[in-house]
Amino acid sequence: MLIDEKGRLFGKINVVDFIVVAVIILAIAGVGYKVLSSSMLFKKAEMLEIVFYNEDLMQQIADSIKEGDKVKDSVKNTVFGEVVKKEVDKSIVFASNDKGELVQTTRPGYVSMKLYVQAEGVYTDTGYLINDTDYYVGRSLELRAGTSVIWTRIVDIRRLGEE
Repeated sequence: MLIDEKGRLFGKINVVDFIVVAVIILAIAGVGYKVLSSSMLFKKAEMLEIVFYNEDLMQQIADSIKEGDKVKDSVKNTVFGEVVKKEVDKSIVFASNDKGELVQTTRPGYVSMKLYVQAEGVYTDTGYLINDTDYYVGRSLELRAGTSVIWTRIVDIRRLGEE
């Protein structure tokens, strides 16, 4: 008989104990499969250049960010690296003219800014993984650069050495 009168499987092991052991073995096997099948396990981090862009930023904030400033995602607390280059130009805003048409213009006291930041990350099929967070072109985020906080967007990510 498969289960005897004392509830033991094949007369040797309790059925409840068997089920608990089976669940533990399946859980370990599942975790092992997930870890071993993950391509991230074998990918090496590489140096990246991330370009953040703001089209309408207060001039004082842009002035406060300097090359060499540390940069991080202030929500996820992901540290990217340092500002290696900053480009500042006229702000870009849209407003209605006298005819009611939407036209591009600028705002006094505001600028557009591109921040070039070096970071270390791993390429994935959905973007770049930096400190276990996925970053990709088009992603908006709150960024700390030096002593400033800005709401910005990633407009480019590339491996250093790529043109």
